[in-house]
Amino acid sequence: MNPELDWTEQGAPRSLRFGDVYFSAENGLAESRHVFLESTELARRWREEARPDFRIGELGFGTGLNFLACRALWRSLRSQRQTDQLHFISIEAWPLSREQLRRALAAWPELADGAEALLSVWPEQPGHVLQAHWPEDGLRLSLHFQAVDQALAALRTGKAAGMDTWFLDGFAPARNPQMWTADVFHALARLSRAGARFGTFTAAGRVRRGLEQAGFRVEKRAGFGRKREMLRGELMPPQPDHTAPWFRPAAPGRPERVLVVGAGLAGSATVYSLARRGVDCVLLDQHPHAAAEASGNLAGAWYPLLSQDLNPASRYSLRAVETLQTRLKELDSAGIAVEGQRCGVWLAARSEQAMTRYARIAEEPALAALGLRFSSDSTPYAGLALGPGLWIPGGGWLHPPGLCEGQLEWARHRGHLQRRFGATVVQLQALPNAWRVSLDDGETLDADAVVLCSGAVPAPWLNSRYLPLRPARGAVTLLPDAGSDLPRCVVCHKGYVTPAVRGWHSVGATVDNRERDTHVRPSDHARNLHALSENLPTLAAALSGSAPADCQGRASVRMTSPDRLPVIGPAPHWAGWLEDYADLRRGSPHSRYPPPQWQPGLYYNLGHGARGIAGSVLAGELLAAQLCGETPPLDETLIRAVHPGRFLIRALRRREL
Repeated sequence: MNPELDWTEQGAPRSLRFGDVYFSAENGLAESRHVFLESTELARRWREEARPDFRIGELGFGTGLNFLACRALWRSLRSQRQTDQLHFISIEAWPLSREQLRRALAAWPELADGAEALLSVWPEQPGHVLQAHWPEDGLRLSLHFQAVDQALAALRTGKAAGMDTWFLDGFAPARNPQMWTADVFHALARLSRAGARFGTFTAAGRVRRGLEQAGFRVEKRAGFGRKREMLRGELMPPQPDHTAPWFRPAAPGRPERVLVVGAGLAGSATVYSLARRGVDCVLLDQHPHAAAEASGNLAGAWYPLLSQDLNPASRYSLRAVETLQTRLKELDSAGIAVEGQRCGVWLAARSEQAMTRYARIAEEPALAALGLRFSSDSTPYAGLALGPGLWIPGGGWLHPPGLCEGQLEWARHRGHLQRRFGATVVQLQALPNAWRVSLDDGETLDADAVVLCSGAVPAPWLNSRYLPLRPARGAVTLLPDAGSDLPRCVVCHKGYVTPAVRGWHSVGATVDNRERDTHVRPSDHARNLHALSENLPTLAAALSGSAPADCQGRASVRMTSPDRLPVIGPAPHWAGWLEDYADLRRGSPHSRYPPPQWQPGLYYNLGHGARGIAGSVLAGELLAAQLCGETPPLDETLIRAVHPGRFLIRALRRREL
């Protein structure tokens, strides 16, 4: 991802890779305003178009100059515009470092406040996507650090993801031909709303022809400065949607009020993500406080699930960890500290097979930004010799109840949260354009939508035949701190061990499928300590070899899915799906099937298993985007991978129903 820069005598960055400058030597800011802001008529459209949100897509983030110019215009029209929210979605395959970005933007003192806002969220090691949000300005930034074809594929999510404007600002077509291909132009059209505008500095004939063939009306306009011409235009007819019909997104309705059932990690993350979009939430839980069940452990480990083939579970986990780290920064900026430590994670390799796999993962080019290290010696990382393993610097531990309460406090402080604890949901009722929840104390609550983040709801709404979630009991052992300051990081084997937190090391965890008993048993401690001693005897000795009598512990039940991925998204109308898609077993073409039937306004955020710390935060963002009609933070493949209807579709194809 190294951008390979040098700097002109005027202090402007120049790409050695592409042999081109990042912005005009005459006046880069004026060029940005002319080519992108003025040619697409942003100011007029924001003043005249009364809409909940507006989406700008950009190819080539570069120094962020276009984004900052756009931000400045957006903020200057605060009292005049009729558009509520701006979402700026950009792509950059070769991101600048924070210091390179700071140096480049120093040329524009009028953008200094925006530059500092951008620099404050800029990652030390860019991952796949940077998500930043400035709710006071109604502004969001999604920056995809990927090649253009990969990023556009990630953005392909159907009509609800339609862009209103495109800034085509990669390096010149002759120097960067990969960005100016027919496939790219057709992808832009598929991602656009009818009437979407574009602007670009180039007037190259093949660019004009490619955009026209993709469905854009193209016209020439006077270029900036000494450049004679540029191109601008708009998308004409909408493009057909080739997504499998059962995975087409539910129509968004941007709810004003949502009932969220379950006050654990999933529920609190859902509340936060909705509140940041201005949606009022009522949080329901049968317990007297948040994080009373599986989210209530003293310490939980977070780190990405890694694989060589970057399978869906791994890709989801990578995005989840990025989103969690952004969330923690947001909370910290708001003065809300979540107890935890980014101390890194050591994955102990306990077999030759694991050693080979970890060594290959550490060399995987797609994971280079994570700073992974395979080593035969854990001492520099964990502080003691544990044998070979994989070092993951981007991981650590945190206090799950603190994350729950921190997100809820953020939402409450902004006036978007009402808590209703100590009451059990006994009935859900679909009303015309609304939902009604009945509680065991006789109270009823109405809202535009309901998000189920807990299994504690009436059985008909969690149909186990089509949504095969199952309980898994897990017990954590708490060992008293022996005062050795070891391990210095989270250590994982078949289980895990955390550094001391409040005087206790968390050692986990047993797994008992289909059990619901939450009483801690002596056998739980015996199993956890035996696994530790068997796999990591050096660490077991360093932790003083506490006997079960010295231990404390906690047992809880998590919901898991057969494919170990969560269930996130709109609730299918199960009977309708069975009727409409019954012929899937015969292999009929997708075009023969109707669009999916939903239970409008009902959504799931369930089945995170043991990876809810990071996974729940990403899930909340996905749900909020789906509910509010925004571009989702996941590509279409991953949305399908966590889709609530996936199990029914698989069963129909396999002739199991």
